[in-house]
Amino acid sequence: MERISIEIGLRSPVSIAIRRGVDNVLRTLDFIPGTTWRGAFAKAYINKYGQDTDFNKIFVEGGAWFSDLLPDRSRVIPYTAFSCKYAHGFLDDDAMEKPHGVLDILCDTVLDESFGTQLQPANCPADDCHDTTLENVRGFYKRDGTKYTHVTAQKSLLGHTAIDPRTQTAKESQFYVLETLDAGQRFHGDIIVQDRALSRKLQQAIPEIETILVGSDLTRGLGRASLRIDPSVTALEDTTLQKRIENFNARFADAAENLFFFSLTLESRTIVLDKYLRYKSNIEPEDLQQAACPDPILGHCHLIRAWNSTSSVDGWNSKARFPKLSETAIDRGAVFVYAIKAEHTTTDQLCRALQQIEEKGIGERREEGFGRVTVCQQFHWEGDNK
Repeated sequence: MERISIEIGLRSPVSIAIRRGVDNVLRTLDFIPGTTWRGAFAKAYINKYGQDTDFNKIFVEGGAWFSDLLPDRSRVIPYTAFSCKYAHGFLDDDAMEKPHGVLDILCDTVLDESFGTQLQPANCPADDCHDTTLENVRGFYKRDGTKYTHVTAQKSLLGHTAIDPRTQTAKESQFYVLETLDAGQRFHGDIIVQDRALSRKLQQAIPEIETILVGSDLTRGLGRASLRIDPSVTALEDTTLQKRIENFNARFADAAENLFFFSLTLESRTIVLDKYLRYKSNIEPEDLQQAACPDPILGHCHLIRAWNSTSSVDGWNSKARFPKLSETAIDRGAVFVYAIKAEHTTTDQLCRALQQIEEKGIGERREEGFGRVTVCQQFHWEGDNK
């Protein structure tokens, strides 16, 4: 498998509706979903090369997986991140009032609930703060060494009125506001390609296509974006998977013996079905075993804690000109913690099984950017207050 890093630059405002429906204010997503720019790239590919054999391998047979594109090389903040209610944000954020920092409560919560050992109180870490109220932090973050900062996609509101077809003037009581991502921003992600030949084809096609049309209201001048291969790619994590697993387990060394712990943090929305094709809100051990097939060791682990939520995933099939089926996905940023007895595995075996999940993802529609996960993310075990 090969990874091609991608950068999309917005040449005009872009609107990607959060959900299907009609409202006076149509809100946009703050990222570009894999399914959206995959479809835009497929249309541009057909216009340039036609529906050739490589097109079928890339877009029909799932030979390439398109990730979500996030602003300014950022990452999704996990659900386990909490900050002071009144001085919200990372310590290095540029804010009018000095933020009190962000705590990750994963390790302390597991120790407290499973072993009755709480390392620190779940309140504001600032010495001069007299309020103990913490609230969840959402959005994106960027890490530079040990410094963490908030990243926000810039948005604007565009107003327009409906036109009366008889008088060709503004129609009464028909004013609409469209939220858009501002032009000039850059979003980053990647394409995971299954074989080298397809990778070479994509690396040839991307510079030749250059421009794609993303989102809605294209006839109003929205949605123009430049597409290029990003040469300045950096790894999501500074350390290897094995080192991350070891560092994560070091946080539990004094409380639990003969157990290995690991976490899964969702980098994108994830669609998981049970054997009756019902949507799930948790990623169970049997789902891990299926994703890591044929390695059976993850079937012995146990889900001990989850921070999660679900939402509806809608879409539009441009070719059929028909809405896609609504599906239920576990939201990005959700975190799941598992434990497995040492008698069932070794560190090396666990690392090999989890490596497959991190590389291939989990669940349905992975070629559209769903199901991306990180194992034992540094955010959970690196430092106390960020």
